[in-house]
Amino acid sequence: SINIAMLIMLVLGVWVGSQISPAALWWAFPVSLICLNIVYTVLMWLKHKKTPNTSPWTLIPKTSECPYWSISCSYTLQSLSQTVIEVKTFLDSHNVSSDISYKCQLILEELGANIVKFASKGTDKQMFDVSVKLTDDTLSLTLRDDGKPFNPTLSENYAVESNRYDSHLGLSIVNNYGAKMTYKYMYGQNVLTCQMSNNKLA
Repeated sequence: SINIAMLIMLVLGVWVGSQISPAALWWAFPVSLICLNIVYTVLMWLKHKKTPNTSPWTLIPKTSECPYWSISCSYTLQSLSQTVIEVKTFLDSHNVSSDISYKCQLILEELGANIVKFASKGTDKQMFDVSVKLTDDTLSLTLRDDGKPFNPTLSENYAVESNRYDSHLGLSIVNNYGAKMTYKYMYGQNVLTCQMSNNKLA
């Protein structure tokens, strides 16, 4: 919507210049572009103030110096199983306890299976992203898919679309393992993050 509004502003700027004088058409275009850049910079700055852990120019989350791993997974259970194995390898290489690693794998299996089942658009090239970040006391597992917006942390979503997460199983697994689940819809993707304690190192 911001891009559309800015395009309209550009067209209006050129149109106003042409109405003032035919010669003004030549400077109306660069002046409109300058105004657009100023407006865009202000909007990005305001957005960045609300989300400081992002790049001020792209609003993409900044990469962390903490151990980080990510992969794009195809919408198949076979690809998901391979991703779970690679997550285990990553966690083992960073001395995460077997208990926490096992819980992370189960959560990934459950939430990933629901993405494969309900968010697939039936195209071979469609992928969803899985990432893991470690800090001294927290393990964060993030899944991003481009299915329709759906917030599994809201109980009313289960009531309306109970076929997406069978019998609340996905949410109950996360809760039973003491993980905190957060959701947001951004850049056309469902972004689901599960955080759990990482203070039991092997």
